[in-house]
Amino acid sequence: MYWLIVLAMFLWVYLLSIMQKAKWMAMYSVIGVVGLFFIIIYFSNYSMTSFLMKSAAFGAGVFGSLTGFYHISLEYSMIQIHSGFNTINLFITYECSAVIELGAFIALTSFYPFFQDTKERIHWIAIGLPYIYISNVLRLIITATIVHYFGINSLVWAHVIIGRIIFYVLTIILYYIVFTRVQILNVRVGKFKFNSGES
Repeated sequence: MYWLIVLAMFLWVYLLSIMQKAKWMAMYSVIGVVGLFFIIIYFSNYSMTSFLMKSAAFGAGVFGSLTGFYHISLEYSMIQIHSGFNTINLFITYECSAVIELGAFIALTSFYPFFQDTKERIHWIAIGLPYIYISNVLRLIITATIVHYFGINSLVWAHVIIGRIIFYVLTIILYYIVFTRVQILNVRVGKFKFNSGES
């Protein structure tokens, strides 16, 4: 199995070099993003995912300790929510660790064709990763707070609907600033440049 992964990575690099030499930059970006995303997910082993789950629990726990709405267990990556006389356990799993969203953002930023240089890519990765982490923590805080007030029956819609909507709206805002805005600023209409406003 391991040699198949190594072979796939060599093939990926080889395809990237061909696309670059042929100056097929759109295909270069697509192959680069897809390949790097799968590499990140593959190498995000249990230790990395566990670290992200515990980090999310820790971040959410700050609000819980201030309000008393819930407590966390870092050992089990768990949020223990108090609702009336009941206690509800919310486990932070692989999906809630945001490893997929973080991997997708790194892959997109690494091969987005409108960035000028590596420095700009690193700049946006340094901003985007903490932003996605905080957005994920905010999702957990809101989910736990809703469950605290409305009980176990609210868990599904608070977690699956409200929490996800908040997280994805925040992610769309980030993607607009990092990708769409940068693309618009680099567009030229004749001699006019959106970036500088000069014509």
